[in-house]
Amino acid sequence: MPIAVAGLPRAGVIDPSLVIAGGRPHLLYKTDRIPSSIRLLPLSRSGLHAAGTSVELFRHDGVLENPVLIERPAGWVMLLSQGDFTRCSYRTVWRRSTSILNWVGATTGVLLDQSSRLCGPGGADVTPMPHSRRLRIFFHAWTCHGRTAPCGPEIHRDKLRHRARAVRPMYAADLDWVDGVPVIAGFL
Repeated sequence: MPIAVAGLPRAGVIDPSLVIAGGRPHLLYKTDRIPSSIRLLPLSRSGLHAAGTSVELFRHDGVLENPVLIERPAGWVMLLSQGDFTRCSYRTVWRRSTSILNWVGATTGVLLDQSSRLCGPGGADVTPMPHSRRLRIFFHAWTCHGRTAPCGPEIHRDKLRHRARAVRPMYAADLDWVDGVPVIAGFL
């Protein structure tokens, strides 16, 4: 039987990622309801147990998921997937804040969307690159008919996805920074 911890949602807790802030591990995650909420839970030094109360960082009227936090010299940048992943309009967005706990007034923008000639790019994760200030970003997007070509905008219907042999392969790119804002420096 799961153990209930005060201050933690009991259902729909998904998309976890680990963040080190102030030298301590924290669990960043989303609640799986609409409106979506992004939450942060301090963990014990070992990272195995809750060490405080889960804090809601912000809510969104639609779907925001797959949160990933990156510490930068001027504060924090969060990458998120926005929208319905079954549609080409699914995209990767960013938010920037000077405080890990205060996202009111955060600046926002789009990192990857259909303008990148990909259908529904989302689910981003990042990893450092040796000897570089850049990060490598991994994400997925729809392709159809066994090709690398993106699917059409109507791909969200299950029958069309099946007929088009739609799959979500993984992509990789170099992530760079311009004036503190994440940008794709080039696809691999």
